[in-house]
Amino acid sequence: MITVALPTWKNKDILWLPLEGLARQKCNVPWELIVMECETDSKKLVESYKEKLEKAGCQNLVYIYSPYRMTLGIKWKMIAEHASGKVFCLQASDDYPQPDRNQKAWDALQDNDWFHSRYFYHYSFKHKILIKYDKETFKTNWKTGFNISTLTDKVRKIADTQQPQGIDFYLYNQIKPESIFYDESSPRGGVATDGYNTLSTKRARFFLNPVPPYLKTDKTIESIGLPKTIVEQIQKLIIPKEMGEFGNKLTGKHVAVVFKKSFKGRRAGQEYFIDEGIRDYLAYRGVIATEDKGVTTKTKL
Repeated sequence: MITVALPTWKNKDILWLPLEGLARQKCNVPWELIVMECETDSKKLVESYKEKLEKAGCQNLVYIYSPYRMTLGIKWKMIAEHASGKVFCLQASDDYPQPDRNQKAWDALQDNDWFHSRYFYHYSFKHKILIKYDKETFKTNWKTGFNISTLTDKVRKIADTQQPQGIDFYLYNQIKPESIFYDESSPRGGVATDGYNTLSTKRARFFLNPVPPYLKTDKTIESIGLPKTIVEQIQKLIIPKEMGEFGNKLTGKHVAVVFKKSFKGRRAGQEYFIDEGIRDYLAYRGVIATEDKGVTTKTKL
């Protein structure tokens, strides 16, 4: 079985995009979809796709909600803890996967432990511009990937810590793949986007003045093989001005807390300084006390 892992946060206005792509998968292997969301609740939206997903081969649809804000790396790990699949497909909550994405990952990971694509299209809602990603044009070490998939057992073993910036590179270094399948086929039929919640000013520059691994392309959003209805919906989206100016980063502000239990070499009953940005995660793990926000819930849809 394949597990498609879809973490999300404050992204309900674009979450339909990956769900539409997953509902069009052509795969001869059974797969499941596990959506994990923190703070915001898109359960009804996910549930509304149940029938379409089942027709595309999804045999298990699970929605996990946490009232605590946590980083993407932690979400990957927590989804893996609930996963039934051997293969683990990392699905971004603002991208449209190619219809053979799941099948490609399954085939490649029978003899390898890491899969990613050389090429992928990337579209900006804000600037209405399409650019092309080409991994081979990186001038420095690889940092960003598309269509990343690996083995579920390996994701379960990644460090239970706050990751630094660069989630793809962080995950790669955590898993330390021994055998990589590098897909050099056409990116036609899929597209990544700049998101609808935390578009960083740095990422915006990629579209206005592309630098490797992002390149200009003569293709348009209409000419890369997406269904017409999807293209029309994408073109209607507008990024509100108040959205997308800051990424998900550590705050740089440290607060004193007393650990309720030992954690990563730090002893219970002792006071430590932590970044305020990981307070909710440590509370979720029961390491520190905080205001009661409720509990994490898992629902089979």
